Amino acid sequence: MAADGQRVRALLPPGSFRFIGSIICSVIALVSTCASAILVFGQGLSSDFLAKLIVLMLFVGVFLVFHPNFRITRGAKWPLVYMSVLLLSCISLLLIVLAWSYLHDTGNVGVGVFVGLIAGVIGLWGYRSRALEKLRAHFDQIWKEECRRREILRNSR
Repeated sequence: MAADGQRVRALLPPGSFRFIGSIICSVIALVSTCASAILVFGQGLSSDFLAKLIVLMLFVGVFLVFHPNFRITRGAKWPLVYMSVLLLSCISLLLIVLAWSYLHDTGNVGVGVFVGLIAGVIGLWGYRSRALEKLRAHFDQIWKEECRRREILRNSR
Protein backbone atom coordinates (compact mmCIF):
# COMPACT_ATOMS: atom_id res chain seq x y z
CA MET A 1 0.00 0.00 0.00
CA ALA A 2 2.80 2.43 0.84
CA ALA A 3 4.57 1.56 -2.41
CA ASP A 4 1.50 2.63 -4.39
CA GLY A 5 1.53 6.01 -2.65
CA GLN A 6 5.21 6.45 -3.50
CA ARG A 7 4.58 5.56 -7.15
CA VAL A 8 1.78 8.11 -7.39
CA ARG A 9 3.97 10.72 -5.71
CA ALA A 10 6.78 9.98 -8.19
CA LEU A 11 4.38 10.24 -11.11
CA LEU A 12 2.66 13.39 -9.81
CA PRO A 13 5.07 15.28 -7.54
CA PRO A 14 3.63 17.84 -5.11
CA GLY A 15 2.43 20.91 -6.98
CA SER A 16 1.44 19.03 -10.15
CA PHE A 17 -2.27 19.74 -9.85
CA ARG A 18 -1.65 23.42 -9.19
CA PHE A 19 0.69 23.45 -12.20
CA ILE A 20 -1.94 21.90 -14.46
CA GLY A 21 -4.61 24.24 -13.10
CA SER A 22 -2.36 27.25 -13.68
CA ILE A 23 -1.78 26.22 -17.28
CA ILE A 24 -5.52 25.85 -17.86
CA CYS A 25 -6.21 29.23 -16.26
CA SER A 26 -3.44 30.83 -18.34
CA VAL A 27 -4.95 29.50 -21.55
CA ILE A 28 -8.43 30.71 -20.55
CA ALA A 29 -7.09 34.16 -19.62
CA LEU A 30 -5.09 34.49 -22.83
CA VAL A 31 -7.97 33.36 -25.05
CA SER A 32 -10.38 35.65 -23.22
CA THR A 33 -7.97 38.57 -23.56
CA CYS A 34 -7.44 38.04 -27.28
CA ALA A 35 -11.13 37.48 -28.00
CA SER A 36 -12.27 40.47 -25.97
CA ALA A 37 -9.64 42.76 -27.47
CA ILE A 38 -10.58 41.66 -30.98
CA LEU A 39 -14.28 42.17 -30.28
CA VAL A 40 -13.80 45.64 -28.87
CA PHE A 41 -10.87 47.04 -30.86
CA GLY A 42 -11.24 45.06 -34.09
CA GLN A 43 -14.60 46.37 -35.23
CA GLY A 44 -13.10 48.40 -38.06
CA LEU A 45 -11.04 45.52 -39.48
CA SER A 46 -12.02 43.55 -42.57
CA SER A 47 -13.25 40.01 -41.95
CA ASP A 48 -10.41 38.47 -43.99
CA PHE A 49 -7.72 40.29 -42.01
CA LEU A 50 -9.55 39.52 -38.76
CA ALA A 51 -9.58 35.78 -39.54
CA LYS A 52 -5.83 35.83 -40.24
CA LEU A 53 -5.24 37.79 -37.05
CA ILE A 54 -7.18 35.26 -34.99
CA VAL A 55 -5.20 32.33 -36.42
CA LEU A 56 -1.91 34.16 -35.83
CA MET A 57 -2.92 34.96 -32.25
CA LEU A 58 -3.78 31.30 -31.69
CA PHE A 59 -0.29 30.15 -32.71
CA VAL A 60 1.43 32.91 -30.76
CA GLY A 61 -0.76 32.19 -27.72
CA VAL A 62 0.08 28.50 -27.75
CA PHE A 63 3.79 29.34 -27.87
CA LEU A 64 3.49 32.01 -25.15
CA VAL A 65 1.83 29.59 -22.72
CA PHE A 66 3.20 26.14 -23.47
CA HIS A 67 6.89 26.84 -24.13
CA PRO A 68 7.58 28.39 -20.70
CA ASN A 69 5.56 25.69 -18.94
CA PHE A 70 7.59 23.04 -20.74
CA ARG A 71 10.73 24.77 -19.49
CA ILE A 72 9.43 24.53 -15.89
CA THR A 73 9.55 20.76 -16.29
CA ARG A 74 13.22 21.19 -17.16
CA GLY A 75 13.88 23.05 -13.92
CA ALA A 76 14.21 26.57 -15.34
CA LYS A 77 13.45 29.47 -12.98
CA TRP A 78 12.50 32.16 -15.53
CA PRO A 79 9.12 30.67 -16.61
CA LEU A 80 7.49 31.37 -13.24
CA VAL A 81 8.29 35.07 -13.54
CA TYR A 82 7.46 35.10 -17.26
CA MET A 83 4.04 33.53 -16.73
CA SER A 84 3.30 35.94 -13.89
CA VAL A 85 4.14 38.90 -16.14
CA LEU A 86 2.08 37.43 -18.99
CA LEU A 87 -0.94 37.00 -16.72
CA LEU A 88 -0.54 40.51 -15.29
CA SER A 89 -0.48 41.81 -18.87
CA CYS A 90 -3.63 39.85 -19.68
CA ILE A 91 -5.37 41.18 -16.58
CA SER A 92 -4.35 44.74 -17.43
CA LEU A 93 -5.54 44.44 -21.03
CA LEU A 94 -8.82 42.92 -19.87
CA LEU A 95 -9.37 45.87 -17.53
CA ILE A 96 -8.62 48.27 -20.42
CA VAL A 97 -11.04 46.38 -22.68
CA LEU A 98 -13.72 46.48 -19.98
CA ALA A 99 -13.26 50.23 -19.47
CA TRP A 100 -13.20 50.91 -23.24
CA SER A 101 -16.30 48.80 -23.76
CA TYR A 102 -18.12 50.61 -20.97
CA LEU A 103 -17.11 54.10 -22.12
CA HIS A 104 -17.81 53.55 -25.82
CA ASP A 105 -20.75 51.15 -25.43
CA THR A 106 -19.23 48.73 -27.94
CA GLY A 107 -21.22 45.70 -26.89
CA ASN A 108 -21.54 43.15 -24.20
CA VAL A 109 -18.10 41.66 -23.57
CA GLY A 110 -18.52 41.61 -19.81
CA VAL A 111 -18.87 37.86 -19.28
CA GLY A 112 -15.79 37.02 -21.33
CA VAL A 113 -13.78 39.71 -19.60
CA PHE A 114 -14.85 38.59 -16.12
CA VAL A 115 -14.07 34.94 -16.92
CA GLY A 116 -10.66 36.02 -18.18
CA LEU A 117 -10.05 38.17 -15.11
CA ILE A 118 -10.96 35.35 -12.73
CA ALA A 119 -8.86 32.82 -14.67
CA GLY A 120 -5.95 35.28 -14.81
CA VAL A 121 -6.03 35.93 -11.07
CA ILE A 122 -6.25 32.22 -10.25
CA GLY A 123 -3.43 31.43 -12.70
CA LEU A 124 -1.31 34.24 -11.26
CA TRP A 125 -1.94 32.91 -7.77
CA GLY A 126 -0.83 29.46 -8.94
CA TYR A 127 2.39 30.64 -10.57
CA ARG A 128 3.34 32.73 -7.55
CA SER A 129 2.71 29.86 -5.11
CA ARG A 130 5.31 27.99 -3.16
CA ALA A 131 3.96 24.70 -4.54
CA LEU A 132 5.05 25.57 -8.08
CA GLU A 133 8.48 26.64 -6.88
CA LYS A 134 8.83 23.26 -5.15
CA LEU A 135 7.71 21.51 -8.34
CA ARG A 136 10.28 23.47 -10.37
CA ALA A 137 12.98 22.61 -7.82
CA HIS A 138 11.93 18.94 -8.01
CA PHE A 139 12.41 18.90 -11.78
CA ASP A 140 15.67 20.85 -11.43
CA GLN A 141 17.00 18.18 -9.09
CA ILE A 142 15.98 15.40 -11.48
CA TRP A 143 17.77 17.08 -14.40
CA LYS A 144 20.90 17.76 -12.35
CA GLU A 145 21.06 14.10 -11.35
CA GLU A 146 20.58 13.06 -14.98
CA CYS A 147 23.37 15.40 -16.12
CA ARG A 148 25.69 13.99 -13.42
CA ARG A 149 24.83 10.44 -14.48
CA ARG A 150 25.57 11.23 -18.14
CA GLU A 151 28.84 12.93 -17.20
CA ILE A 152 29.91 9.87 -15.20
CA LEU A 153 29.03 7.59 -18.13
CA ARG A 154 30.93 9.82 -20.55
CA ASN A 155 34.02 9.94 -18.33
CA SER A 156 34.02 6.17 -17.72
CA ARG A 157 34.57 5.42 -21.43
